[in-house]
Amino acid sequence: MPPTILPPSCERAQLLAEALADPARRRALADELEATLRRHVLDAHWPATADRECGGFLTDLDQRWRPCGPQRKSLEFQARQTWVFARAARQYPGRGYEDAARQGFAFLRDRMWDSIHGGFFTLVDRHGRPLEQERKHPHGHAYAIEACVAMAPLVGETESRGWAERALQWLDTRAWDHEHGGYWGYFERDGTRIAPDRATGCDHYDWIGTPNGSKDINVTGDTTAALSTLLAQGWGSSVAVKLRALARLYLDRLITEFGLMSYLYTREWTPLPDIARAGNPLQSVATLCEVARVLNAWDGVIPACERVTRACRDFFAHPEGGVMFARSFTPAIQPGCQVSVPTRAWWVQTEATKASLLLALLAPADPSHREAFARQWAFVERALLDERFGGMYESAEEGARARRPLTGRFGRTRKTHLWKDATHEAHFLMDAVEWLRNGAPAPRASMS
Repeated sequence: MPPTILPPSCERAQLLAEALADPARRRALADELEATLRRHVLDAHWPATADRECGGFLTDLDQRWRPCGPQRKSLEFQARQTWVFARAARQYPGRGYEDAARQGFAFLRDRMWDSIHGGFFTLVDRHGRPLEQERKHPHGHAYAIEACVAMAPLVGETESRGWAERALQWLDTRAWDHEHGGYWGYFERDGTRIAPDRATGCDHYDWIGTPNGSKDINVTGDTTAALSTLLAQGWGSSVAVKLRALARLYLDRLITEFGLMSYLYTREWTPLPDIARAGNPLQSVATLCEVARVLNAWDGVIPACERVTRACRDFFAHPEGGVMFARSFTPAIQPGCQVSVPTRAWWVQTEATKASLLLALLAPADPSHREAFARQWAFVERALLDERFGGMYESAEEGARARRPLTGRFGRTRKTHLWKDATHEAHFLMDAVEWLRNGAPAPRASMS
């Protein structure tokens, strides 16, 4: 029988909602979230993930933060950890996070960049030797841009900007779709796009599982966020043009009137049949608000983000608390049969919490956002935080299994692996602390 997670206590959720509603109590809430950030994210991941032998970050760590796997290193993992610790070094100087950021940046620069053809390799072994047939993917390049920009206080503006420019140039040259907008594709080392194998009638899948020849909301969201970071740093008009195009794409086509979003699209942005997912639409809420801030173009953004969060917390609500990973658009394929992925992954839960908190601050007249944040964060505290060893479980279900006595699962539960780094929880908590203390990135003019 699958493990169950009881809903978070009403008392804890009520306290969180009351604290968020009262500006005088928000600082205390920020202090609580900051303590969680330090214990369960930053100090849990560093120095545990430090690869002192080969550079960069270890990838495979068990529940007790012990190395437990092959330690292959993806661009996503190395860049995202570097980005997290570069930001943490700026926010909490003198705690050793500078060393973590520099170690990650050096591995990206010296081991993962292709000095012959340009671009970052998608996957390398522990020592930095290319794997995955030396291929390259736009998704990881978005995180590499974020990491390089964040490194400016540690390595200097010239080196930071230079490496961000290299990554952006590869993206724009190889992957930007000049006809329909957005970044797409999967590429050989020399920059040749990998096309579907029509001869065999089989469409091959890329590094992140997208059918070659199509686009996905995952790459779109992360590249949009990277462009907004560049524009916030004063980069040129070409970045602004792409960012405006992507913002219009979200508002006009990707976010439906129901608030749900497809995951896969044709090159022309026609939705492809697929099961609906919660995480990426929820992640788009903060991305779109940041885009609106840097462009100072808020028209339609808040209502669209509200549609997304309401749809996700209704459509993907798990009966035992939290947000399920995915669910069919059709509730019942046939009587008694519902297609869903009920797993409550850690990153989906943190993005749900972040979206609700942001809208609670930007649209305070609607108490449902405040209540949704309180319920969701109380659930995360109860179901995902490992109070024994620190860090977050991969899912509420894995947390329930790991807490069972006498199961012998210690050492089998993973705290990190190729697809699980500190990004989602770190940025949520750092953003939340900033918003609660200093205010969310609200429009310059009234939203009314």
